[in-house]
Amino acid sequence: MIRSITRPKPEAELDRLLEGLTRLFVIGCGTCVTLTNTGGVDQVNAMSERLLKKGKMVVGRTVVPVA
Repeated sequence: MIRSITRPKPEAELDRLLEGLTRLFVIGCGTCVTLTNTGGVDQVNAMSERLLKKGKMVVGRTVVPVA
């Protein structure tokens, strides 16, 4: 059995990682992180909205079946 444990990065860490970047493409996965509610469609949409509010340009977003 494969067990996947996922958790979102803290917002401060994401801010640091994305510093200086303006155009972003948000990608999620349709398997484990969808099941744990940490990276599926809803979370990709929410992340895109947060990034837009921070002045980032989200040039696209998708959820692939398997990462």
